[in-house]
Amino acid sequence: MVETFAVAVVGGLTGSACGSGILMWARHRERELDLDERRQEEMATEANTFAGAAAAAQSMLTAAKWEGVRNNDGKDFISRMLERHDEMTMRLPRIHTAFGAHSEASTAAVRVNEEVEACLRRLSGVYAALQRGDDIDEEWDMLEAEERELSAWRTHFGEAARAELVANGNHRVRI
Repeated sequence: MVETFAVAVVGGLTGSACGSGILMWARHRERELDLDERRQEEMATEANTFAGAAAAAQSMLTAAKWEGVRNNDGKDFISRMLERHDEMTMRLPRIHTAFGAHSEASTAAVRVNEEVEACLRRLSGVYAALQRGDDIDEEWDMLEAEERELSAWRTHFGEAARAELVANGNHRVRI
């Protein structure tokens, strides 16, 4: 009887310990999954925010090309585009953190940022040529080429970010 009782106590303690261990492992795994899910949401949020700022900058560029050139005054457009460029520049470290500094999405984000900057320089060149009364055909052609590059890199960023999010398990991606 004592042996049976001892076996029951040892068995009960072992079972309780195993059950506690399994419960602790399950809670730990749940926390890991929650952290992964939050990280995925952060990646998607950062990608969408950056893509939105880039889209807004390109929309302003289009408006600046037509409205600003027609009215021969693009100061407002350029200042608003500079604000968007600053916003994008501030978001780059977040993209690097979310996706990894050497990821395809981070590389594309850097190129988008550089292309917005190049478009701003070209747009300023168009406005300067207009104010001097010079022919703007060459500056305009270079601006158009920069805008095509910007558009291509924006597309590449969206595709790269989407692919990295899907590869990491986030299938609810909208970029």
